[in-house]
Amino acid sequence: MRPLPALICLLLCSRASPLAPSFLASSLLPPSFPPLPPALLSPLLALPLLLSPPAAPAAPAAPPPATSSGRSQCVTTPSPSKTTVLCLGGPKAPGSASLNPVPAAENGVSTSSKSTRYVPPWDAGDPAGRRSSWDALSLLVRSLPSASVIADDVTPAYSYLHATVPTSFPAGLGPAALDDLEFLRRPGDGGLVLVRSSSRASVYVYPLQQPVGDGDSNRRRLEGIRKQLNWGEAGEESYY
Repeated sequence: MRPLPALICLLLCSRASPLAPSFLASSLLPPSFPPLPPALLSPLLALPLLLSPPAAPAAPAAPPPATSSGRSQCVTTPSPSKTTVLCLGGPKAPGSASLNPVPAAENGVSTSSKSTRYVPPWDAGDPAGRRSSWDALSLLVRSLPSASVIADDVTPAYSYLHATVPTSFPAGLGPAALDDLEFLRRPGDGGLVLVRSSSRASVYVYPLQQPVGDGDSNRRRLEGIRKQLNWGEAGEESYY
């Protein structure tokens, strides 16, 4: 084998095995080929390591997935800085005898929730459940800034009011970010009113695995309505 091809083979094959240089040097180079000086041989044998492609960098840890657990009719919108989950399935189903709880993946409070998402039922001070007390609630909710009434049903079986208002916190989520306000009164409850306020949009910022809080805006909104009506709260917190 000619000296130059032998050297090329020596360099290329040495990338495949650390034993290749010494074996190839003795078997491929002709006896008449003068030995290479150590000062030249060492850099040549190091070339395969220098020519090797660099190792690929480790992949960054994946952000925790935004969740819509316990919610329905959801659309997820990811972006480099945050992920927004918008769900429309929070309000009570038609014919339901109670309001829905607020799941952990959603901001808000409800008389059907537990722990930090619980709010007591309201006592309108009207055990007979007169229409006038319900009309006062409906009128006040309609007067809220940018409120839109979805349902205001008064039947012998129940009275149900559902309205939406723009989400106040987190701010800047766009016109689709609304809070659902719900109120339910049932015969036989002594004039008690079940309440719920929840945000349709949940915002996740890496590495948080829970949505950014609402600054207690849903609870404070309900509290403001109750105080304007001069209604009370029905007893202490209970779990059911």
